[in-house]
Amino acid sequence: MDEYKFQEIFVATFADAEKVFAEIDAAVKRHGCVTVDYLYSLLGWSSVHTDALYGWYSTQGMAPIPKGDRVLMTFPEPVAIPAENANKNISAQDSAIKNYAERAQRIYANRTAGDFTWEGFLSCFLADATRG
Repeated sequence: MDEYKFQEIFVATFADAEKVFAEIDAAVKRHGCVTVDYLYSLLGWSSVHTDALYGWYSTQGMAPIPKGDRVLMTFPEPVAIPAENANKNISAQDSAIKNYAERAQRIYANRTAGDFTWEGFLSCFLADATRG
């Protein structure tokens, strides 16, 4: 069988890289592992089913490296993650999506008739999401 490979990841700034690494670290502490699929979801990238089967049990060896005007996020080789552990990450993502959907429904339901615009909705949604 071929070795699993994942994409090189470049971000604009060290702050962007540190934010992603912090999310990964929190997921590892919460679930004991993090999948490549979860990493891609943090970046807004699409993934394939095998990305949920590989990942890391630690953030050790993850680091940002400057490359011209971008930052390369480096990772140790991902290892196979048993399906039951990978499902924890998927469940966490599902919970986050449900939470945002509930917030969106609440904001939409509380809008003033006649005042609704998509720009206003998005603004309220983002403000509500940043409040937690």
